[in-house]
Amino acid sequence: EIVSFQNMLKAPKIRGSFGEVLLGNLLADVLPQDRYELQYPFAEGREIADSIIRLQDGYIVAVDAKFPFANYEAFMNEKDEDEKNALRRIFIRDVKKHISDIARKYISSSEKTLDYAFMYIPIEGVYYETMVRDQDGDSLWEFCLANKVVPVSPNSFLAYLQTVLIGLRGMKVEQQTKEILQYIGQLRQDFGKFS
Repeated sequence: EIVSFQNMLKAPKIRGSFGEVLLGNLLADVLPQDRYELQYPFAEGREIADSIIRLQDGYIVAVDAKFPFANYEAFMNEKDEDEKNALRRIFIRDVKKHISDIARKYISSSEKTLDYAFMYIPIEGVYYETMVRDQDGDSLWEFCLANKVVPVSPNSFLAYLQTVLIGLRGMKVEQQTKEILQYIGQLRQDFGKFS
């Protein structure tokens, strides 16, 4: 069953949909429903983000769940060391192109996005290989930062989402405090009239 599941995920479309489902589940588990949206169409109509997170004052941050896996699999399955290194360079080139695409598509001041976007890598092993293990000095992390794209794995994205959730709770408390102060002001006026 595991082998048939792996074979099913070889198709890029199915694998991309699977990543989007994992992302949607993660967002649903952590954030209130009104604070995220899946398959968010940008107003200019040119792009659809896999998801967005709604922040304060109408700002959003986009999350892209697609990732170039084809050359990663070839790289990981290759036994010959020289060929493996060549395939890794091709894979790194694919990842850099994907990072540039995310920056171009999902960071837009006219759409009220923050000046960064998330690149969700749905498999921890792939995240480790691309972002943590820098065997050839590829410095993908620095490339991401230069393009204002934050790479996240399921575990690291959970930490980011928890931080966002704490901020959202703080916003809710602030909103409720403003409402209470308005009610107190109204009561004060009513009490003044009553006096």
